[in-house]
Amino acid sequence: MFGLLDIYDPRDVYVRLSLTGVVLRVIIGSLGLSFLYYLLILPLYNVFLHPLRHTPGPKLWAMTHIFYSRSVVKGTVHKDLFELHRAYGPVVRVAPNTVDILHPEGQRDLKGHRKGGLNENKKDPINYAPNVKDLFGAPREEHSMQRRVLSHAFSAQAMVEQQPIIRGYVDKLFAGLHRTSQNGTQLVEMTSWLNWLTFDIVGDLAFGEPFGCLENSRYHPWIFLTFDAIKFVRIRTEIQRLGPLVSLLQGFLIKTLTRNHDANFELAALLVRKRLDSGSNRPDFIEKMIEGGKEKDHTIVDINIWAVHHDPNLFTLPDSFVPERWLGDARFKNDRLDAVEPFSAGPRNCIGRNLAYAEIRMVLARLVWNFDMEISQEDKDWVVDQKIYTVWEKPELHVWLKPRKGT
Repeated sequence: MFGLLDIYDPRDVYVRLSLTGVVLRVIIGSLGLSFLYYLLILPLYNVFLHPLRHTPGPKLWAMTHIFYSRSVVKGTVHKDLFELHRAYGPVVRVAPNTVDILHPEGQRDLKGHRKGGLNENKKDPINYAPNVKDLFGAPREEHSMQRRVLSHAFSAQAMVEQQPIIRGYVDKLFAGLHRTSQNGTQLVEMTSWLNWLTFDIVGDLAFGEPFGCLENSRYHPWIFLTFDAIKFVRIRTEIQRLGPLVSLLQGFLIKTLTRNHDANFELAALLVRKRLDSGSNRPDFIEKMIEGGKEKDHTIVDINIWAVHHDPNLFTLPDSFVPERWLGDARFKNDRLDAVEPFSAGPRNCIGRNLAYAEIRMVLARLVWNFDMEISQEDKDWVVDQKIYTVWEKPELHVWLKPRKGT
């Protein structure tokens, strides 16, 4: 029988243990230096040596991206930035390399058409996948080509051609509202009904068939996946901003959202394939799509359009819904109505603007014609606590709908 000492040289065991100890010390030391860098050295640099150190803003927000990202994850970034502008002025440093501006012409300056052959302002690379040249991230020339391919499907003339389709779903909406309101005796949850209308219209125009929301008076599962996917992308982006150490956590934090995102993509792809296989020649968005075919040190400059629209220096009674401001009322003669740009500005503004206006005009006119409306007491402050994750996260809105006489 051989003993252990007959097989292993004790000196060899000692060397291996010594190497293991060295490796552990190197790993622990590297982690310690990383934490020291991210928690002390980098924040101090951002406050005292960074090129943006003289830009007004809260020092804690200048130290690290944590505070801006926390605001985004909470869904309150629009209001938080507005409060910072009230405290620090129209130009505020809201993160180590990010400046937010509040100016009536800010969107046009940042995102508008550039004159004299100037290149468009570069986009924050963290928001766009490298080498993916889609409608959002493509360079200007390729974006212009893609936009031209789709523009006819979203034009005002196309909306006129699609009126019968849109009107059909609006008719279903009002049939449902009359049925649910029970002659004004029952509250109606309007957020869901209007969402159902929008998704049924978009489903028909984009995929050739609705999601059946108005027909069944409930959301299609794909819609919930879409809402989750929008929030997921926004939160994941902010996690990535916090540096490599924190980014390691994202696999543990958002596994469920990632699965939902994948399911959302698969269902959308299935709908597109089904539409393509149908052989339909209707002039919808799919037809136009078929026809078409990293910076080192950078400063991110952005504009919070919600803050612009609520700035008392630009608008009288900015927190009030007063249609008269658009109708020549003398009280609002100094309002900067040119600053109201809910669909963004420039060559990358919202391509769905005409569709949105077509839907809004038809629905709003018929709501006013058909019903006397009153918000429930519980939802009087409905707009106050709304959160934003790229798009609004709208809570339920309960309204009394009393049919008007003669309708």
